[in-house]
Amino acid sequence: MLDVGGGDGKLMRAFTDAGWTSFAVDYNTEPVLGVTRLGNTLADVPAGAQFDVLVCAHVLEHVVDPLALARRMAALLEPGGRLYAEIPLEIWRGTPVEADPLTHLSYFTSASLIRLLQAAGLSVRVARERWATYGENVLEVAHAVAFAADGTRGVRAVNPVQAVTRRLNPSMPLRARRRLLVWQALRSAARA
Repeated sequence: MLDVGGGDGKLMRAFTDAGWTSFAVDYNTEPVLGVTRLGNTLADVPAGAQFDVLVCAHVLEHVVDPLALARRMAALLEPGGRLYAEIPLEIWRGTPVEADPLTHLSYFTSASLIRLLQAAGLSVRVARERWATYGENVLEVAHAVAFAADGTRGVRAVNPVQAVTRRLNPSMPLRARRRLLVWQALRSAARA
């Protein structure tokens, strides 16, 4: 398993505890116990290395060329391997700079995340939006699970016009659902 841009690799803790061999590439030089740092970027991954699982959480929005990164990750997947990608959904509200002072170079919707992964040669099997905690903050995110493209049917096509319209002018039930999800995420964060 490889964590791409995951800081100290803390997302790998549950996997290392379950016996997975976990690696990370990031500029952070002190990974958590059980995670082996391979270098700063994917260019430092040894030639020929492949992984069953890659995790790329809150990274794609920070890179100059997200498609190049997605293609490089796709090339590192073992046959049948999976890529988990997660991005913040901030395009309509702007980046909460006080919560995450690192510059976001790209902004995504669920539809654009799916299209990015498909353009990288991956087959997206799962794509969802949800509210999540990020440090002490709650934000809306989209995540996707993708496999090496194998000709099987992926997720249902997302109509970008409908996705944008839904985000700009959500229905009353969707607004209520979002408020409930934020409340639940805040409550969960307060308990942790």
